[in-house]
Amino acid sequence: MLNEKQQKFVDLALKEYGSDEITRKQVQELESKFNLTGNSWLVNSGDYKVGRGLYKLPSNGVVNPSKNIKQKLPKKEVAETVTLKETAQNTESLVPNKEATFVSFGNYKDIKNIVKSKIFYPTFITGLSGNGKTLGVTQACAELKRELIRVNITVETDEDDLLGGFRLVDGATVWHDGPVVDAMKRGALLLLWRLTLLLIRLCVYNQYLKVTVCSLKR
Repeated sequence: MLNEKQQKFVDLALKEYGSDEITRKQVQELESKFNLTGNSWLVNSGDYKVGRGLYKLPSNGVVNPSKNIKQKLPKKEVAETVTLKETAQNTESLVPNKEATFVSFGNYKDIKNIVKSKIFYPTFITGLSGNGKTLGVTQACAELKRELIRVNITVETDEDDLLGGFRLVDGATVWHDGPVVDAMKRGALLLLWRLTLLLIRLCVYNQYLKVTVCSLKR
């Protein structure tokens, strides 16, 4: 809003020139004619300038809208939103390829029967390194055309790696299923390779080896 002195100048300018636009020269003429000073607020402020040496007189303390005036509008507060999406499930076949040189041995028949049954039957396979523990499971799935999801366990593997979590994709927060959830949805066999590396945390993950329902904290 204009103060009393500024409003007086605007009223005189409107009365003297009959227009709501005034030039710098006219401002100087008014100051000389009516002994007015201190009107730099009009010519030095970009709020009233509409052209070179041309200014818009404010009405009721504000400038009337004009296509030539860059009005200072209050910034709109944009509420920050987080878009939650869910990644599409992988439809690619995860059935392993058959090894032409594979020869069944040991407990392969038992493993094959477990895979063939399609029942929830957690199995711990142990033995010396390189004796075909993983290959036996892989070839049983290949022979029976069962999908297999293999997870290579390390000492750094945590719950987020197994169950899934939110990931940032193209600016959106996207839920990405972990291998455990993916296997449950697809009805695939889940192979946890080197599970013994998680013995310290096994009390946390053991629940997923006992139940057929998984509750996700989303």
